Amino acid sequence: MKKIISLLFLFSICFSAFVQAEGIDFTRASWKEILSRAAEEDKIIFLDAFTSWCGPCKKMSKEIFTQDKVGEYFNSNFISVKMDMEKGEGLELSVLYDVKVYPTLLFIDSDGKLLHRAAGFHTTDQFLELGNKALNPLMRLGTLEQRFADGERGEEFLYAYMMARAEIQDGSHLPVAEEYFKTQADWTTPKNMEMIYQLTTDAKSPLFDHICAQKAAYIEMYGERNVVAQMQNLIYQSVSDTKDESSLVQVDRLFKKAYPDKADRMSANFRMSFYRQAGDRENYAKSAVDYFNSFPEAGPDELNDVA
Repeated sequence: MKKIISLLFLFSICFSAFVQAEGIDFTRASWKEILSRAAEEDKIIFLDAFTSWCGPCKKMSKEIFTQDKVGEYFNSNFISVKMDMEKGEGLELSVLYDVKVYPTLLFIDSDGKLLHRAAGFHTTDQFLELGNKALNPLMRLGTLEQRFADGERGEEFLYAYMMARAEIQDGSHLPVAEEYFKTQADWTTPKNMEMIYQLTTDAKSPLFDHICAQKAAYIEMYGERNVVAQMQNLIYQSVSDTKDESSLVQVDRLFKKAYPDKADRMSANFRMSFYRQAGDRENYAKSAVDYFNSFPEAGPDELNDVA
């Protein structure tokens, strides 16, 4: 009898653990069937747009989607579906909803209209909050876009819209961020500096100018190596899509703004990279000669790399 009771006890524990780990109940059906079900149940579709090679996608599937409270919330409020964007209907949907970052988390109505979206790994609290926003017509991305287009520029609204656009991870948050910081009298508060550092994605932005002007303060917060690397990346990205030599003038200006004491050497070094990537062997050679004539202290490793 004791053995039977023990077995029943263990079974109850295992069964309870299984139920608690159930998480989100993802629907397996065609997209047409999913839209039809959403209309019948008057629910929004949550679409986890993933790829098989995406690490953050796997992490969310394993650690977030399986949680009991996440499953309870999403199963009650949404019709959830996972779809590989590189297979089957996912190929068409990735184009339809402009999916370029993984995971992309989409919220879509029964007519196929995109209501809200975000991208990247979300913690449990962030994911549940994302669901709350998708259910709230006033906080959906489409609504915020319209309010911005209509000229609304209140501080609280701009902050909400800026953060919503930042979650998409496509750089579209920057114009909103620039409008938000117009409402801030002091950009040097720790909170504002943290947002500027995290949200600046363009070296031509006034936010980048602030990082340059307050470089010492940012280095104190994030370390010299991190700040220098971020500033260089932003400068390089500003001309990464062009082979026009006029971009060299722009890079010179940005280096002088960001590194006034090292601008000449950094610009000269960039010229070599620019011509090398453009496949212009003649100007690459000339820029290399100019570089080593101007900066003869360059070491043997650098000489070897250029050669």
